[in-house]
Amino acid sequence: MATVAGVPLGAWLGQLSGWRGPFWVLAAPSAGAAAVIGRYIPADERREAPSLRAEFAVLRDVRIWLILSAMTLLMGSVADLWNRFDVKPHAPDPKTFHHPDVGDLHLGYEPMSLEQSQKQRFVVFFAEPGSCDHDKLVLLDAEHDELGLEVEEGRLSRRRSAD
Repeated sequence: MATVAGVPLGAWLGQLSGWRGPFWVLAAPSAGAAAVIGRYIPADERREAPSLRAEFAVLRDVRIWLILSAMTLLMGSVADLWNRFDVKPHAPDPKTFHHPDVGDLHLGYEPMSLEQSQKQRFVVFFAEPGSCDHDKLVLLDAEHDELGLEVEEGRLSRRRSAD
């Protein structure tokens, strides 16, 4: 029932109120359910801990072996589907750029499709925090700001004074 009704309802509510909305809607009934469950749970009784022999005695039950076999087959088929299709995240090799002031920059990137265009992509380049490439980018950013430069329409130009 939760999958059939809850997922579409949660998606609709998420579109109306943002992605946090469905979580807040579920928080109130969950808090109420926790209070009711806490009210009716019997007081903790002191019992002896079961022995290891008693725990393994469960394995004599045929129903347990049927459940374990079914779960093994199910998980095996899921693993087979996972391996058969390329569902792993793609991590493209870093690109190398040469800058005359700082030398080679090895940057990772993430291409993203644009909704309105099948042919165009938005690409974000990044350096791993703490790496020497990250330090080079920080240095270039500081130099860019000190020189009073700004990027307009894809071209580097001098920042206009506000007089």
